This record gives sequence, structure tokens and C-alpha cells, in this order.
Amino acid sequence: MILLYILVGILVLGVFYLFAIAPSHSQDLTAYAGWHFAHRGLHSLSPDTPENSLSAFRQAIAHGYGIELDLQLSKDGQVFVFHDDYLNRVCHAEGLASSYSYPELCRFSLSGTQEHIPLFRDVLALVQGKVPLIIEFKTSKRNRELCEKAWELLKGYPGSFVVESFDPRILTWFKRHHPQVVRGILATHLKPADGFPAPLRFALRSLWLNFLGRPHFIAYEHIYKNNLSLVFARRIFHAFCAAWTVRQPSEMDETRFDLFIFENFLPPSHSG
Repeated sequence: MILLYILVGILVLGVFYLFAIAPSHSQDLTAYAGWHFAHRGLHSLSPDTPENSLSAFRQAIAHGYGIELDLQLSKDGQVFVFHDDYLNRVCHAEGLASSYSYPELCRFSLSGTQEHIPLFRDVLALVQGKVPLIIEFKTSKRNRELCEKAWELLKGYPGSFVVESFDPRILTWFKRHHPQVVRGILATHLKPADGFPAPLRFALRSLWLNFLGRPHFIAYEHIYKNNLSLVFARRIFHAFCAAWTVRQPSEMDETRFDLFIFENFLPPSHSG
């Protein structure tokens, strides 16, 4: 009898595990599979073209690549495009990017160039549907405000886009309010320095919180391609998977992924 209880317990846990990691198949992503996405724009060709800049996005369009970019919210509620929490690496300035108003952010150059941190609306006006977008939402205490304001800019956008985040709560917001938007969960093997408690780091890397936002695709750091939950999601549920960030052509031969987010080299374009 004890053995039976153990077997039933294992079965129940297995069912809950599969329920937790399962993706949604309510959206068709096959149109994205032929694209390669330039990580923060195509910024590796010239030192005058910094990451997440309008010039990097122009270069991606010119070369026929999709664009991956990052969204944050400024102190005065403007949606701007910038990856890091802090300004020091890219802008050689102090403090959180989100602690400045957008006019204050405009005082800083990107990597010492003539480029400045762009507004999301200006990026959308530049791209105008010429290439698809992967839009990462950075997490903060203002998640809801960021989602609402970004959606106001996106709802009339004529091009193809998907949203993604490391934070399942952002996916949950889109699932609840705009379920037609393709959403993806970002994942990697987080480290203690990332600031999350160990149980949460493990849950996120194991995709256990997928049930919250029920993503349509999984964007996993490709060096951890053998993560057990990623393998199960791929083999059992045929999850659509994106690899980030590949930095050499040989890393694009991995058949476990459907699309690749790249930097520092030029893969074949969508047209080529």
C-alpha cells in the first residue's frame, strides 16, 4: 500500500510539473522561424553604432534582420529603449536609468557616440513593420505602468512583434488583457548575484512559473540548452524555442531552437 501511495504521489507531481511548464499553442509562430534577430540592433559593425540605438536598428533593417530590443520606464513615465538597469556601462554615467526623466536621459550619449537613448515610439516610427520585433520588457515595481504605456504605443503598430520577459507577471498581464499578443518567457540559469532567492532562481530556470503567463515561446540562453525543463517542453509539448545570444555561426546549428538572437557576426538574412 505504501508503494502505491508513493507511485500515485510521483504521478501527481509529474502531472503538476508538466502542467506548470507547458506552453500555449494558441498562436502560430512559424512566420518567425525564418528570421534571425539582431540583439539590441545590429551594433557590431561600427563603434559609431551602439546597442539599442536608432542607428543599430537602421543597420538591422538594411541587412534584413529582425530586431530584439529592451523597454524600460523613465521617472516621468516615458517608455524608452535601454537594456541595463544602470547607466555606467553604456552611458558612463551614474545611477539607475529609470531614476531619470527622459529629458535628463537625453543628456547622456550612448558609448560616447552621437546617439542617445531612444524613445520606444521613435523606434516604432523608424521600423514601421519592415522587420519583426522581439520586445523585452524589463521588470521593476512599475510593471503594470510599463505594460499599459507600451501597449498604447503598440496597439496601432502595423508590423509584426512579440513580447518577452524574465518576469512571468508581465506575461500574465498580456495574457489577461491582450491574449492575442504573442508572448515569450526568457530564461537562464540565474546566479546569486542576480538578486533572487535560490528557490525562485530554480523555479525560473526550470520554467515552473510558465503556468502564470502561459508563454507561446521559450527564449533560453543557448549555453543551457540541456536544461531538463527546456528539453521536456521541446520534446513533449513541441514548444517554439528561441536561442539567445549566439555569437558565432557554429552556435546556430543547434536544432533545439527555432530562431536565434545573435550579435558580433552576420548570419544569413531573411531574404538570403
